[in-house]
Amino acid sequence: MTVRFRSLALTLVAAAAICAPLTALADTAPVKPAAAAHAKPAIASFEAARREAQQKLQAAGDYKGPIDGKRNVAYVSALKNFQTAHHLKATGRLNAKTQAALSA
Repeated sequence: MTVRFRSLALTLVAAAAICAPLTALADTAPVKPAAAAHAKPAIASFEAARREAQQKLQAAGDYKGPIDGKRNVAYVSALKNFQTAHHLKATGRLNAKTQAALSA
C-alpha cells in the first residue's frame, strides 16, 4: 500500500513539475501585435465618413439621396461621377484621395 501511495505521490510531483511552466505561461497576458496601419476602422466611423461625403456631394448638387451614412445606389453613382470629374479612379468607394478632393 505504501508503494502505491509513494508511486502516486511521485506521479503527482512529476505532473506538477511538468505543468508548472505551462501554468506560468497561461497566467501571462497574450501578446497582441501592434495595430497595423491598414487596420479597418469601426463601422460607425465608416458611416460618419459616408454621411459627411453625402453632405458634401449634396451641397455640390451631385447627390439626391438621404444623408444617412449608408452606401446606396445614389451615393455610389454620385461618388463615381465626382471621382471621374476630379480625375480619380472611379471606384464608387470613399478612399483617402476622394475624401481629400471632397474636402478641397
